Amino acid sequence: MQLVSSHTELKDEEKREIERILVKLQELTNKEGLTRSNIDKTKEALAKYGWLIQPLIQVLMKLLDPG
Repeated sequence: MQLVSSHTELKDEEKREIERILVKLQELTNKEGLTRSNIDKTKEALAKYGWLIQPLIQVLMKLLDPG
């Protein structure tokens, strides 16, 4: 969320939307585990926030493959 809050050009509504999407990912992960399908769903939901996709994917990939 720090990455999102550092983007001052985002409106509060946009920040809430991104937060909602990330909370949904967390809920899916808690329920089903971190899967590529869940990551893909999140990427689609965040498509209009293209700058966020790459940092998020890097974090998620590290979680999928901690080795």
